[in-house]
Amino acid sequence: MNLFSGKISHMIFKASINPDLGKISLSKGMLGVLSALDGSRDVASASRFLKIPMTDLRTILHKLYNNKLIVRIEKADPMLNSDFIGLLQTQLADVMGPIASMLITDAMNRMAVSPTSVPVNRATELIDLLSIKIPIDDKKKLFESRC
Repeated sequence: MNLFSGKISHMIFKASINPDLGKISLSKGMLGVLSALDGSRDVASASRFLKIPMTDLRTILHKLYNNKLIVRIEKADPMLNSDFIGLLQTQLADVMGPIASMLITDAMNRMAVSPTSVPVNRATELIDLLSIKIPIDDKKKLFESRC
């Protein structure tokens, strides 16, 4: 599948100048895009910064990528730290007792993550999976408010 055929707004690129490529002609637009791609700005931000419509930017990025003048940066999702998992453990134990650790392990297995690899953007999903296991509404609300 072509890298540029789907949604690209979240992608991040940076310049990758290869001296072995030889001479390549670049348009003013291509130079502007190349200078704006610093490895921290996603494509949507670059579009706003450069005031270039996404459709035009997609075409320019495709040309730059094919000429090996940019590379895609894969940013790792931030992970929940052990302090947060400990907080979940403590708060769940307050309302569910000693089965809390088993419930957390079960929820993480259902999410296909480990205690050291829970992405921050999935914290709510983990809390929701644990909340479902709390049968008393008052205790469920207490747990959710503390997490």
